Formats: sequence, C-alpha cells, structure tokens
Amino acid sequence: MGKYLLFVIFVLMAFVNSCANGEQLPKSLGIGFLNINIENSKLFIYAKPDDKTLIDEILIKQSKDGSWVFKSKINLEPAIIFEGSTYEEGRENTEMGLIPFPPELRFRVLGIEKNYFKVVVDEEKWQIYYIKDKDNAMTYLTWEDFLKTVEFIELDPIKIYNNIDGKVILSLDTTECYPFNATKVQGDWIEIEQHPLYTYDKKIPKTGWAKWKDNNKLLINIIEGTYE
Repeated sequence: MGKYLLFVIFVLMAFVNSCANGEQLPKSLGIGFLNINIENSKLFIYAKPDDKTLIDEILIKQSKDGSWVFKSKINLEPAIIFEGSTYEEGRENTEMGLIPFPPELRFRVLGIEKNYFKVVVDEEKWQIYYIKDKDNAMTYLTWEDFLKTVEFIELDPIKIYNNIDGKVILSLDTTECYPFNATKVQGDWIEIEQHPLYTYDKKIPKTGWAKWKDNNKLLINIIEGTYE
C-alpha cells in the first residue's frame, strides 16, 4: 500500500453546541458539501434566505507567491480551507514527482432553502449562515456523491454484512488497512466493493454492506487522494 501524502479524514463528534452569533444547532454530518470555485472572486454570506443585507463578503484573491487568500470579517473555519501551494512549493513538489496542491474552500451543507445553501462557516463554533446557489461559482455534492468520488474509504470498525441489517460476513479487529470503494448509500448504510488497485486476503469479501455512520457519528475514514 502506498504512503498517504494527500488525504482528508473526517472525524466528527456529535452534539456539540455552538456560538453566540450564529444559529445554534447540535453538530451534524449534514446532507453534503459545497465546493467553491476559487476563481470566483467574491462569495456572499447571508443570515437568512432572501436577506437583502449581507453578513459578509468573502474575497478570494491570489497572492504574489501563487497561494490564495480568503479575506472575511467572520471567522472562517469551514470543513476545508486551504490556500494551495505557492509557486515555490509547486516547483518543489514537481521536482519530487508530485503536483502543486490546488486551493480549496469547502463548506458542510445542512440544508437547502429557496436556492440558498445552509452551511457551517465555522466548524469549531458551529456558526451557520447561507450562501446563494450560483451554478458557475460552486458545486454541491450529497454525501453519496462525495463518497463515490473519493479515492477509497476504510471501515472503522471493520464489520461487513451481506445486506442492510443482514448477516455479518466479516468482523475484524485489526490496524491493517483495507480500502473499499463506495457504490451506493442508503441511510446509515453503504454498499462497498474492493478497490481494484489493491490486493486482499481471501477472507475479505469482494462486495458487501457496512454502516458508514451512526446518527451523527462517522464510522469510516475517508481518503480523498493518495500518491504511491
């Protein structure tokens, strides 16, 4: 198995209350994620759908060193915020056989109301606002869409069933990595299959079902990208 050089693992705690200025809700996995097109220079933040007054205007600009800056009045700590590689870092990565890492801005989506995405702008304080849907400025992925596009997932714990609420066909207590692809999501359950680029013990089933979440608790590790 290759060494993980670029990865994102979501580990989420349930029922953490939040902040003074945002809407107060228990922490939730949400319904998906909103990826912002970094070339979109401005992102408007609203307190409620159809509000005429902005809470904030996030400015997205590229620095002279090649990285990107996200300027905002509100504290911005979304699911993912990454300024990307500088020109120098990109050159060093290329010399090592890697690639320059692109910038990324991703919000957890809790709901969709009147063409507005209800998002968490600060995961630490659980501050919630709204972003208006614009086709060329953002991409929305449901959890199912997202899980189908990642490099692979790992079960934690490893417990595989023949069907939803069915018979356990494999249960392992091990630290060894067994990567799987997601093929379908149904409620708290996920249909999985072996990753085509990895070798497995004969005891590992080629396909099966597993629980990927338990209410607000995530039961899988999510690996978005790897280098060998």
